[in-house]
Amino acid sequence: MNLEIRKFEEDVVSLYNSSNAPAEAKRLVLLEILHKAEIASQNALQIELSKIKESEVANSEQSV
Repeated sequence: MNLEIRKFEEDVVSLYNSSNAPAEAKRLVLLEILHKAEIASQNALQIELSKIKESEVANSEQSV
């Protein structure tokens, strides 16, 4: 997993550096990507937490 993360980072940096877009445009695009990634991460976390809570409720109901 760590190697995959490192490879992903290197790929993103390589793509960024290979772009002929102005630096400000690249910065704005990266900010937008980060914003979308944060939203997706928060949504994934909420789904995971909901599943854990549902599992806890189901387990507590089985104990009764």
